[in-house]
Amino acid sequence: MAERDRSDSELDATVASDETPAVDSPGPGPAAKPGSFGPGATIGRYLIKEVVGAGGSGLVLAALDTELGRKVAIKVLSREQEEGRIRLMREAQAMARLSHPNVVTVHEVIRVGDREGIVMELVDGVDLATWRKDTTPTWREVVAVYIQAARGLAAAHRIGLVHRDFKPSNALIDRDGVVRVTDFGLVRAASEHPITGDDDTPPPPPIEGAAWEDVSLTRTGVILGTPAYMAPEQHAGGPVDARTDQWALACSLYHALYNQRPFPGHTLSELATSVLGAKLRDEPRSSKVPRPIRAAIRRALSKEPGERYATMDQLIGALAPPRRGGVAVAAVGVAAVGAVAALSFARSDDASTRCRGLEAPFTAIWNAGRAAELEARFTSVGSDAGAATADTVVAGLDKRGKQWVEARIQTCAQGQQGVISSELLDRRVRCLDGRLVEMETIISAWLTIERDSIGGAPDVVDRMHAIADCEDPSQTIPLPTDPALRAEITRGERVLAQAWALAEVGFFDRSRPLAAEAVAIGDRAAWAPFQARALMQLSKALSHEDKGTEALALIDRAATAAARAGDDLNFAETLISRFWVVAVDLGRPDDALAGQQYIELALERAKNPPRQRAHWLHHLAAAYYYKHRYDDALAAERASQAILKELFPPGHVELRDGDNSIAVFQSARGEYDEAQRLLEATLAHDLRTRGPDHPVVASDLLNLGDIDQARGDLVAALARFERGAAILAKAGQPEWMYSLSVGFARYELGRWSTAIESLERALAGAEKTSPPPSLQVGYATTELGAALTAMGELERGREVLVRSVDVSRAAKSPALADALGALALNALARGDVEAARRAVAEGRGAEGGDAPRLLAAEAELARRDGDCGAARTKLAELESFAKKKSLELTLTDVAVARAECALAEGKARDAAAALEARIARMESLGAEPPALARARRTLARVAPKR
Repeated sequence: MAERDRSDSELDATVASDETPAVDSPGPGPAAKPGSFGPGATIGRYLIKEVVGAGGSGLVLAALDTELGRKVAIKVLSREQEEGRIRLMREAQAMARLSHPNVVTVHEVIRVGDREGIVMELVDGVDLATWRKDTTPTWREVVAVYIQAARGLAAAHRIGLVHRDFKPSNALIDRDGVVRVTDFGLVRAASEHPITGDDDTPPPPPIEGAAWEDVSLTRTGVILGTPAYMAPEQHAGGPVDARTDQWALACSLYHALYNQRPFPGHTLSELATSVLGAKLRDEPRSSKVPRPIRAAIRRALSKEPGERYATMDQLIGALAPPRRGGVAVAAVGVAAVGAVAALSFARSDDASTRCRGLEAPFTAIWNAGRAAELEARFTSVGSDAGAATADTVVAGLDKRGKQWVEARIQTCAQGQQGVISSELLDRRVRCLDGRLVEMETIISAWLTIERDSIGGAPDVVDRMHAIADCEDPSQTIPLPTDPALRAEITRGERVLAQAWALAEVGFFDRSRPLAAEAVAIGDRAAWAPFQARALMQLSKALSHEDKGTEALALIDRAATAAARAGDDLNFAETLISRFWVVAVDLGRPDDALAGQQYIELALERAKNPPRQRAHWLHHLAAAYYYKHRYDDALAAERASQAILKELFPPGHVELRDGDNSIAVFQSARGEYDEAQRLLEATLAHDLRTRGPDHPVVASDLLNLGDIDQARGDLVAALARFERGAAILAKAGQPEWMYSLSVGFARYELGRWSTAIESLERALAGAEKTSPPPSLQVGYATTELGAALTAMGELERGREVLVRSVDVSRAAKSPALADALGALALNALARGDVEAARRAVAEGRGAEGGDAPRLLAAEAELARRDGDCGAARTKLAELESFAKKKSLELTLTDVAVARAECALAEGKARDAAAALEARIARMESLGAEPPALARARRTLARVAPKR
């Protein structure tokens, strides 16, 4: 880049080069001293090549990063600009949050003696003011260049930042025609005070008589921003937002197109009067700029922000309207994944015309014939529900097809016009090709689908990756340059897309081998970004098979690969998935919550993508629920839903999933009416769209069964639990949680002959799915041990309960107190009173100290100590809890304990009626004789003549 003089306003324009220079391991050279930045000096690992700009506020150096072998620009602040340090840091922080081809990349902030410096990419080019002056661009070229700048500003707006000082000298164009916006020193979050250097100080009045070209806009007490490009609200000292940048871009574009400023004025005062008076000049009559573009610029220059476009993206659309008609381009086949050459024609003013015909790859996989074939398949295996499902799916695929074709043609046209860089063009095409592979795989799978699997098809359409995301793909790391390696990774991306699609359809047996193949490709290619995504897909397959430990190991590998690749979004997603596996699959919510702050930091580094944040809040809610923090769980889930409602239309599967979770949390809080309303609506939808034998229906039944139990109908709850378990068993899916609910309900109803079998199956499933220490194994061992104790298998019950306490302690389970209470009851049944006292003492200090079995053990100890008053207090607490949870056998045990106290006090007949009522109740519920043996023995003692 040729050295040239620069004014202060030009100083912040950074320059960039896409070429990586050869590095000959230069010696360290003389260390740069404050005030000495000549060629050959060093600043840390940076070797200074030249001073490319200098002024009152500092200087810009061109340098070589000797470690990474890349050219960089280092912006260093002068000592005199002490107050500018805050501005410099603000610029660095703002730009570091942006990762976009039309924004200058910030690498790091460094210390330069007693000053700060920002290390940025070096752009081998000039600013737009110089470009316009030194070339004779057509109006189309001018518009195309400023559209690129607008895209950079739009990227800033999407993460909540406003530039506030856009002008031609703050946008650079390189030798390849790629534009980058720079100088974010005046950037603020949209909610901050927008105008003055001091957030709490109102802006000063205009400087009368000062020529606007010469106003130094970094001096203390002067409005920040360049007057020639300041919007009306900036002149008036009002609030600014993204529409302020829109005004500045339109002002710059007007000047570049017509070679005159849009508003007259030779001084700041005259200019402010023109702008605030909306005295917009007429365009030159000789201009060939089309009327729609003129109108777009005029609208963006409206005095009132509300009269401008709502977003920068809308302005971009108005400046580059799609064209119609023209000659079709040869179709690009589906197999040509990532074939950028198909879109990389020479630049042409007739780009949109030449990009016609790109719908061919999509119509090859989805057309009228394929739609009819799919409708026939769904109807044949799903009767009436199948026809309705087919209608929904066909409409969804038609919509996606339209979106895909529009996106492909737009990408082609923008690539030819030079509106987007070749790197972004490559990423967009790869993204769109991936979407096509997903759809192709899903449609082919549906054509072989069986009855039990068709119901979830509309949800699969909902979950397909959005076509709109390909406009600015999240995968920002370029492929390796080696052709063979690129081809291998491209093949791997196709395999990975197929694995994801088959998993979504429910063909896990076909998905997992493909995911494993993708991991193998990633390992061979040793390209970390792809490795991370492949490992995550395989981990999801293992998680579905309840292999949580194996899934966790893969997620940890994926997180490492994403971190090494600098793939912030993928890294955040891996940490979020890891949280779920640890908290839910492995039943260790405390361990998961210990890493909460790191997930927040990862999301912040990834610029807080809304969908990922919503997923994180959903996972966080689940961890809170497992910790019995129901208020926190409900708050987190509602926050997740608020985000998702901004992203998806009503009825979207993710919104329904969120409603289902909210219902579960409400039920845990005792808000049964609202919870049941939501859950019954979910069940009705799933029965209608999926049929009665779908695994999702089993989940609905489990949740509704919990409400039945809470409402006092344990028999109805058991029926739902048993139905859910049968659905999952038929589908060949793990159902241990349902077995746990079934076993517990049978035990409390006195149906002991089948309770133990269910509880043993639940424990085996929990141990496989969530190896100890986990909440799940703790719950299962407690229920099994308590049932064995009640049935007289005291030694086996003790062994199981000792393990339950050990596991619950290690897992920091909120059910530890209940496990200790069950162990104490077992000790009392064995006559070991001291062991019972030790267990009760520990239980009182544990989380969940009001657990039912602990209350029962405390009451029994008090009764044996002859303190029936204390026993009755504990029994009253236990009775209240048992009534709320429909614990029928527990209520009978309470009646037995009260009768035995009455017998000891000589008041036996007072307890007889209550005990008789409980026995009659249990008999009506189908209780078996062994479950009533103790109650009948006690009744015989308190009412011997009855």
